[in-house]
Amino acid sequence: MNSTRLVEWLVVALYRLSPYAWLDAGMARLERMRGPGWRQARYVASEVYIVGWLVLAVLLWWQYEHVPAWLVVPALLRVAGILNKEIGVILFGRCKITPGRIVAATGRTIVLALENYATAAFLIPRSAALICRMANPACLRAAMR
Repeated sequence: MNSTRLVEWLVVALYRLSPYAWLDAGMARLERMRGPGWRQARYVASEVYIVGWLVLAVLLWWQYEHVPAWLVVPALLRVAGILNKEIGVILFGRCKITPGRIVAATGRTIVLALENYATAAFLIPRSAALICRMANPACLRAAMR
């Protein structure tokens, strides 16, 4: 297996762990059964998913002292999903690593990528703080001084 195929396999494997992958697969089935009108619904669903995570990331950043530490798991999975998505677009020019899914709307892709980067910017430091809190509550107090 050459390195390109290995990276493609890793991108697809990580994508399949994403809740968005499950949502999109269901909506793709509906699109095939009910016609192309569902394509717009899939676009809207992806935008709502990305913006929803941005809102959740801001709330986590703002109120992380009051959220349970286990939320670090979905937060870090989202960061991994963002990195995975951007690697797929940058390396392969595709939003999904499936034939025929070439990125067409460059402006939309750039805006959604910027929203993803903002989400990661809010999630990464608070995820680190939550990990610190899980490991040692005194660590968090020292880090905040």
